[in-house]
Amino acid sequence: FSAANGAFAFEFGASGTGDAQFRSPWSVAYSPDGARVAVADSGNDRVQVFSAANGAFAFEFGASGTGAGQFSRPHSAAYSTDGKWIAVADKNNDRIQMFSAADGAFVGGIASPGAGKLDNPRDIAFVPAPSATPLPPGSIAVSERDAHRVQVFHPNGAFYFAFGQHGASNGSLNRPMSVALSPDGARVAVADSGNDRVQVFKPDGAFDFAFGREGDENGEFANPVGVAYSPNGGRLAVADSGNDRIQVFNATTGAHIATFGENGSASGQLDTPRYAAYSPDGGRLAVADSGNDRIQVFNATTGAHIATFGENGSASGQFYTARSAAYSPDGEWLATVDRGNNRIQVFDAASGAVDYTFGWHGSGNRQFDNPTSAAYSPDGTLLAVADMNNDRVQVFNADNGTRAQDFGSNGSIARQFNKPSSVAFVTPPPPVYLAVADTRNHRIQVFDTTTGDFAFKFGQYGRIANGSFYYPYGLDYSPDGERLAVADWYNHRIQVFDADTGDYRFKFGKYGSVANGSFYNPTSVAYSPDGNRIAVADTFNHRIQVFDAATGDFAFKFGQEGRVASGSFYYPYAVAYSPLP
Repeated sequence: FSAANGAFAFEFGASGTGDAQFRSPWSVAYSPDGARVAVADSGNDRVQVFSAANGAFAFEFGASGTGAGQFSRPHSAAYSTDGKWIAVADKNNDRIQMFSAADGAFVGGIASPGAGKLDNPRDIAFVPAPSATPLPPGSIAVSERDAHRVQVFHPNGAFYFAFGQHGASNGSLNRPMSVALSPDGARVAVADSGNDRVQVFKPDGAFDFAFGREGDENGEFANPVGVAYSPNGGRLAVADSGNDRIQVFNATTGAHIATFGENGSASGQLDTPRYAAYSPDGGRLAVADSGNDRIQVFNATTGAHIATFGENGSASGQFYTARSAAYSPDGEWLATVDRGNNRIQVFDAASGAVDYTFGWHGSGNRQFDNPTSAAYSPDGTLLAVADMNNDRVQVFNADNGTRAQDFGSNGSIARQFNKPSSVAFVTPPPPVYLAVADTRNHRIQVFDTTTGDFAFKFGQYGRIANGSFYYPYGLDYSPDGERLAVADWYNHRIQVFDADTGDYRFKFGKYGSVANGSFYNPTSVAYSPDGNRIAVADTFNHRIQVFDAATGDFAFKFGQEGRVASGSFYYPYAVAYSPLP
C-alpha cells in the first residue's frame, strides 16, 4: 500500500507450503536498507525472506518443533537496527529466537514464562539507533498477549523491565498483540487488542496517551492487531484486523488521518490483516493479508499496485476461509459458506461431490460481501445466507441457488442490520420464523419468512446483564421450535431464549481455556436432532463442547489445537448435526 494515501501497490505469495507460499502469514518486516522483506509464515512454522523490490523468494528458515531454530506458531519477525539479525517471536514455545539476517542461521534466544521470561509472545521491536531513550540501541521490546504486558530486554537477552497488567484503565492491557517503537525511541505504541484501542507509552513504560474504541467508524477498531511507525515518526499505521482495513493516525496526537482496505480477495482488498510495515524510505506499506494467505504492498507516491505475494483457492470444491456449514433437512446436501470467495457451495453429503456453486463478491442479487452463515428452511426448499458486510439476509431456492428474496440494510432500526453473522429457521408450526444475529447491533431480529416482514427483536449491548449481548454470532432453534440458543461471542457464554417472545431463559459458560464448560469466543451453536443437547464451537479454544440442552450442564468435549492431525482443530467456526436417519 501507499504509505501516503493507502493506494494499493502490489502483492505476492500463494496459499500452501512451498517456497513463496503461506499459511496464515502474521507479520512482515523490511530490512533497514529496504532490500528485503521478512515474513513470519506462522502456519508453516517458518520465516521466509523476499526481495522487497519484486517479491522474489530469497530463502527461508525454521521448521516445526521446540529445538533451537525451530518454531511453533511464530507471530512476528523484526530486523535489528544494524540489519545483521532477525528476531522471531516464537509464540507457542514462549521464547524469542535470533537468526543471522544473511542466511537464517540460528544465533540464540530468550525462553520460558515468568518474570523476565515470556508467556505467549506476539510481537517484537528493536530500540533504534540513535535512540532518545536510556536503553542501548538494539534492545528488544516484546508484547505478551496472555500475560497482558510488554517486556524489554537487552540484546543479549538480559531482562530490563516490564509494564502493563490485565485491565481496561489507562496503562493496563488486554491481550496486547503488537508493539512498535518510534524511530527516535521516544515512544512505544501497543495494539491493545482486547480493549480495541492503541496505547502509547514513554520508553520507561509510563502511560502517555491512548486512542480508539470498539466500532467500525474511522478511529474505531475491531481487534487491532498490528502497529507500525512511519520512518519519519509522523504516522502510525494500525492493522484493524476485525474491520479488514488499515488505519493511519498522527503518531503524536492519535488523530485519524486515513483509512483504506475493505473485505475481499481482489487486489487492494483485505481479509483479517494482521501486521503492517513501512519500507525504510516511507514509500511503501507492506501488509500481512492473513486471511488471504498473501502479502500486499502499496506504493506511497502514486498509489499504483506494484505486486502480490499470493492467490486464493477458488476452483470448484476449494475454499478460502470456509466459515459455516448446514445440512439440508433430509441430510442429502451440505451447504457451505466459502467466506473468502464470497460464495455458497453445495455438496452431496454422502460423496462430497460439488452439486452447484453460486455467488461472487459484490452487493447485487446473488452477490456477497463476507457471508458468514447459511441455514435451510424446515421443508428444505429455501437456503438463507447472512450477507454480513452488505448488512442483509439473502434467501435462495435450495435446489438451484436462484434468488427468492432478500431483506435488510445498514442501520439500527427494525429490519436493518449492522454486520449480521448468523441465521436460523424455526421449525413448524407456522409462522416459519427466521432469526438473524445482528452482530454489531448486539441484538437478535426475527422475521416471518412467508412475507419477509419483521416480527420482533430482542437484546442490546451489555457485558453482564442476562439477555444482553456483546457480538452475538451463532444461533439455532431447538427442534421443537420453543427455544433459541445464541453464542454470545465476546461475553464467552451461551444464552437461551423463548423462541416466540425473545424472553431470557438461562445461560451457561464463562471465560476460560481449560475448565470444562468455559469458553473463549464461542462462534456457533447447534441443537441435536432430538433436542437433548447443544454443541458449541469453542473457537479460540480449538474444541467442540457438548451440553445438556435443558440445563446447560457440561456433557463432553473433543478436539484440540492442531493443523494436521485428524480430530484436531484450528479455530473451528461452525458446528452442525446431521439429521436423524
